Order: sequence, then C-alpha cells, then structure tokens
Amino acid sequence: MSIPTVSSLNAAPGATLGQRKQSRARLVTAAAVGNALEFYDFTVYGFFALLIGKLFFPVHDPVGQLLLAVASFGVGFFTRPVGGLVIGMYADRAGRKKAMVLTLGLMAIGTAMIAVAPTYGQAGFVGPVILVIARLIQGFSAGGEVGASTTLLLEQAPPNRRGLYASWQFASQGLAALAGALTGVALTASLTTAQLESWGWRVPFLIGTLIVPVGWWLRQTLEEEPMHAPNAPKLKAPKLPLLDVLRDHRRAVLMGLGLTIAGTSAHFIIVFYLSIYAVKTLSLPPGIAMLSGCVSGAIIFVLALVGR
Repeated sequence: MSIPTVSSLNAAPGATLGQRKQSRARLVTAAAVGNALEFYDFTVYGFFALLIGKLFFPVHDPVGQLLLAVASFGVGFFTRPVGGLVIGMYADRAGRKKAMVLTLGLMAIGTAMIAVAPTYGQAGFVGPVILVIARLIQGFSAGGEVGASTTLLLEQAPPNRRGLYASWQFASQGLAALAGALTGVALTASLTTAQLESWGWRVPFLIGTLIVPVGWWLRQTLEEEPMHAPNAPKLKAPKLPLLDVLRDHRRAVLMGLGLTIAGTSAHFIIVFYLSIYAVKTLSLPPGIAMLSGCVSGAIIFVLALVGR
C-alpha cells in the first residue's frame, strides 16, 4: 500500500553532516514521542482497570466489575484494524505527517472523554457508554498510528539504518508503559483510596491530554520528504488497496498478522494483566503491582533498540 520515498538524506545532498543528524533526530523524536503519547493514553486505562470497573460497572461481584472493565478496554482492539486500514489509505494519499497529526488528535479526544466521563453513580449508564465510545476512538487512533509512524520511519531512514529507525516504534511503547506505570505508582503512593476513587484516577488521562500539544507541535513542524523522487513518474494509487494487498501479498500479510498477534498478546499479558493478577490474586498493594509495569516498560524500551 505504501509507495517508497526518497530518504531525506539523499534528497538534500547539500546539507551538512550536522544538519543531517539534526534532521534524523527530529524525525525519530517526532515519531517516537507522538507514538509514546498515543500508547500512554491507550495503556493507563489498563493500569487503572480495577478502579474503573468499580466506578463504572458497579455489579455486586468484583470479578464481574473487572471483566466489564477489561471488556470495555478490549473494544478498542476491534477498531484498531479499521483505523489501520482507513488512516493507512489516508496516509498514502495525504502524507504520513497529516495522518500522524490526525491520530494524535483522535487519541486526545478519546482520552479527554475518559478524563471527564461521569461515573455510574453520577450519571447511570451514560458514564459506561461514554467510556466505551472513547475506547473505540482510542483503538481507531492507535491502529492508524502504528502504520503511519512506522512507515514514515522506514521511508525516511537511510537504507542501512531502517531497523534502528523502525525499532523506535516499539521502543516508544515501552516508554509509554513505563510512564503510565510511574504515574500510577506516584498516585497510589500520594493519594488515599478515597481520593483515588473520587478524582485521582482521572489525573493520568488529564496528563495525557495536556501533553498532546507537545506531540502535535513536533509532528506539525516536521519536514516530510515528498512521496516520490523529483523526476520519477507518479504511480496511481489503487482504488481497492486492501484487495490488492491480499491478492498479491497474502503470505506476507498472514506472517505479519501472526507475528503481531504473538507480540501483542505477550505485551499485554506481561505489562498489564500481571499487575492486575498481583492485586486480585496475590493481594499486593497496587503501587507495588504497578512497579512490574515500570520494569517491563524499561526492558521493552532497551531491548527493542538493542534487538533491532
């Protein structure tokens, strides 16, 4: 679906070495920071799933509360492939930068909706409905973010640095998990249970919303190289790119799906489920349980770059 581009290093032969290094650093920062912000907003929900279940799904069984909270978290995964397809096609036509700015804006909307959503005790079923809609928006945004940011990094990277550049996509998810877990640890250590249930749980989502302008500025001011070489003929975009990909690259798509499913499953089990397991089954304090997220996030960040 994506059309290869000219590397920014080759497109500006007159640039000095310092300018080229600065261009590389800005490219990686814009993609990685924005991606980390996206997945910070996407993942703090997982760390506060127990509390969200209690506030938004007040069934008598605590296990039922948790299952409903996890189910509302899971609905975002249904819209992730849709977001990947829709925003991916938009990125092919309008450019990666515009697509990445769009995904950041959508994630900000979804996160802000969660931050201000009334609980079940305040507005009845209105609160859970807002929560689910927000998760659908976040899932759609995250799905488009992965494709657009990874493609931009690969297209603009020097040929011998593509693995390193692309590794920042997953490394930034490790940073997001680390930041979300640290926020949870800080809140649980400084606030009482009553304060967390009253307003403290909203703080991580507000932080995610307030930091979005930083990522927006980085991406909006990013210089994206043209989609084609200056003298190369422009290729007409296919009308049905999904069908073309499935017809011509079926094996690669299936292999990619398998690798993604395996990696994503392990990621969410280790980073998120184990912290819930530590609280519900092992009866550990939430702050201690969230430290596992800190360790996991740090390991993901380092190994993603080392194992490129």
